[in-house]
Amino acid sequence: MTKHITELNIKTYRGISNLKIKDFGEFNIFVGDNNCGKTSVLEVLKILSQPNDIGSIIKVALNRKNKIKPKDFIDTVLTIFKKEVPNEQDNKNMRDVYTLEVSCLLKNKWISLEIFSELSKEFDFSDDNLDFDSLINGTLRVTNDTVKSTNIFTLDSRTRFNVDTTEEFYNCVFMPVNVNLYNSCVTLYPEVIKTEKKDLFIQVLKIFDKDINDISIIEEMIWIHHKNKETMPLFSYGSGMQKALLMSIVLVMAKDGVLLIDEIETALHTLALQEVFSFLIKACKKMNVQLFSTTHSIEALDKLLLTSESYGNLNEIRVITLKKNEKLNKTTARVLLGYDALDDRKNYEMELRI
Repeated sequence: MTKHITELNIKTYRGISNLKIKDFGEFNIFVGDNNCGKTSVLEVLKILSQPNDIGSIIKVALNRKNKIKPKDFIDTVLTIFKKEVPNEQDNKNMRDVYTLEVSCLLKNKWISLEIFSELSKEFDFSDDNLDFDSLINGTLRVTNDTVKSTNIFTLDSRTRFNVDTTEEFYNCVFMPVNVNLYNSCVTLYPEVIKTEKKDLFIQVLKIFDKDINDISIIEEMIWIHHKNKETMPLFSYGSGMQKALLMSIVLVMAKDGVLLIDEIETALHTLALQEVFSFLIKACKKMNVQLFSTTHSIEALDKLLLTSESYGNLNEIRVITLKKNEKLNKTTARVLLGYDALDDRKNYEMELRI
């Protein structure tokens, strides 16, 4: 299996400053305190897959909220940028400048993105009658190895952000924590079943009930067929089964690329974690998918390490602990190989939050 991405640099993105991570593995799990930047790292990896597409970047910025009111649009978008102090010589209007700088090493070639933007004018965001035309003007600079490109953009809350997948530098699928599990399965399953046999999806469903023997979709409803019970709709089953099915679907979508799963343990019962992780490890290898995930659960980390140990692939696991240093304005990363992480857990009861 290929390690598609091996390094990541984040100079400025959301609350992350000057973060450098080297030596990614095939399976990477981020741990650390709340608000240390775990989800932000996943977002950056998604953004760098389509850095020329401002629509993709803005969709990532808006992804943490299910609904955005027009008056909240600008504040939400600006959260991904670093606010710079205006320089009178360089900025005659003395408006705040917002920057974003990130890069990754993809198969020995660097992809970098720089965005420099400013508000088109001063706004009073408490005004409900605010005119939202031309909120942000900016410049987007992308370097793919030695090829450079520059684009000028203007954003307003009425813009429709259509993502252009033809601009992808690598196939990348992001599964956020706040996704609607059932609706996402219904939307995505009809597409992936065109290229992947349903055996893969039945396999993950059997983790939760070994007598499940088929899955079908009829009139925009997913039905689960059971050996000893009547056929039931997927929504009648627990969120754990829905989560596992959706992970198998997005894994197929990420074939030969990168899969990002935020809070991988959410909705999954502790008893099912090891079998789900076993399925993911084998399926990622089959699909040539590099996995990046976050977790708040020490149980999930232990299950992943023990599952990897049983398959003899701890050398492919990376446990990455993020930590913010507010005084130095820097985020640091400690990268442990799977062997070392398991040893720490067994012998020293390593904590997730350090």
